Amino acid sequence: MCQVGFIKKIAYSIFFSLVIIPVASSSDKVLCEKAFSNVSSVGEHSEPYDKFLSIEALHKNGRTADIEYLFGEIKAIQPFIASSAISTIAAINDKDLNKRLFGMAVNLDINNLIIQNLQYFSLNGSEGFIKEYLESALSPLNQVWAMKAIAKQGHSSLGYLLKKDYLSYSANTLVQTYALYALVKLNVKMFERTQLVLDFANNPDPLVREVAAVILGELEPEESSKMLGHLMKDTNYRVRLSSLVSFTKVTNGEGKELILHTLMLNKQPDSELIAGALKRLPANLALDIANEYISSARSNEITLRVIESIASLNGGNATQLLAWGLQSNDVDHVLQSIFALAARKQINDRKLLNSLLDSSDKAIRNSASWAYLLFPCKPED
Repeated sequence: MCQVGFIKKIAYSIFFSLVIIPVASSSDKVLCEKAFSNVSSVGEHSEPYDKFLSIEALHKNGRTADIEYLFGEIKAIQPFIASSAISTIAAINDKDLNKRLFGMAVNLDINNLIIQNLQYFSLNGSEGFIKEYLESALSPLNQVWAMKAIAKQGHSSLGYLLKKDYLSYSANTLVQTYALYALVKLNVKMFERTQLVLDFANNPDPLVREVAAVILGELEPEESSKMLGHLMKDTNYRVRLSSLVSFTKVTNGEGKELILHTLMLNKQPDSELIAGALKRLPANLALDIANEYISSARSNEITLRVIESIASLNGGNATQLLAWGLQSNDVDHVLQSIFALAARKQINDRKLLNSLLDSSDKAIRNSASWAYLLFPCKPED
């Protein structure tokens, strides 16, 4: 199966009316049965990724699923497959399964794979694991992974722990910057917080300035807009672009046209970085930009990144964008759009998958069936 990251206006209605994929007229019952048939036909010789999707879909719908297969594939010698198995367990998010997963962290490589997944997936019962990981972190990189996981999981107790130990991270400025990022995301009050961010924004290390730019995007405009305007002229392109996205966020769209211009350049690495950062914007603003961009773009690495970014947005109407991706001739775009549709959990978009349940491409058919079943079929179905 081809893998992409597991990993949104009426103004464009004329354009999109040409690309909306056909929606099957079959009843929900028939479509559910077809999706179940597809995921149930995934056999022992299928690709691991197809099996993972099948297991998740069956388990979500209360059907027999080979959970043991997931745990059996968590092996340090196959990190990508192991990480995908971990992300599937995270998607199921059963407390007992999570506890068993955390018990596998005695292996250092598995330990690191789990903390990396916790930067993107919320797991019940992760607080103790993250605390222990942070306390035993062997390197600044491990500490940064822990900070990002704390920011994602939202455990307030870990936020207060970071606040208490904040000065102990001063040996590595980048680590301390990520600690402040987590504290801001958890809304833990810090004395002179704004000044701390401004100090990082003036740091000679561009990586520190880039994270500072992201933090500034979480603050109020009166705290951040002036410094962001300064950082948008930084000598480092990553700092400039991260600052542009944060500035657009805190000013409610003042930098929108510049973001759109950067996307339309279709130039690496600037366009791809901006595409990946759309997830930091309010959903409606990000979708406005994405829809306008793809209305004149052909499928490429940048459009793929846009779809991946949109998957992280909560709210807004992404139907037009998802339809554009699902009708692409590029398999990666179709798969990424399926994953985005599933991640957003908007039941009204499920109908976009109907025709894909009969796709001649096995990867597309299985992925569409998995996504269809993440919206559980009604009991009477």
